[in-house]
Amino acid sequence: MDYINAELRIPFGDFERRIIPQPPAEGPYFDRYLEIVKFCREPVLPPHIQQVHSNDGWLCEMRVLPIAKPGEILAEIETIQPRTGHATITPVNEESIGGFTILYWRYQSGKTRLDHFLLLATLHYYLLISSPYGDGENIRKLIESTEYV
Repeated sequence: MDYINAELRIPFGDFERRIIPQPPAEGPYFDRYLEIVKFCREPVLPPHIQQVHSNDGWLCEMRVLPIAKPGEILAEIETIQPRTGHATITPVNEESIGGFTILYWRYQSGKTRLDHFLLLATLHYYLLISSPYGDGENIRKLIESTEYV
């Protein structure tokens, strides 16, 4: 099943769409999303193997965001580190995946690895966040298969 909006077609497979009726106009940039799409359904594993549990059954998410002002994204990422002193954040890298410009960084705290991919499109920005298992390669493949409509 594909996620389709006025701009992109993303081949998530199984996903759940959550439209936000009144997105916040102010506050941290990454909290001003217009819509959340949950994907990467949580696997059913024996309790002694299951390290991560999600209340809603999904492990990954995509936030559809308004276009950011220049410098707003990097400034917000830099503020994450002081709020969470026990975690590390890799430097932000800019790369091209599937013809899209992507900003990539990783948040790590203990064994938890959250890969962040910010796809810079024309109408919106799309923040894809991996599951705590660090499945960033799957998100890279997903972005490679994404296309403009």
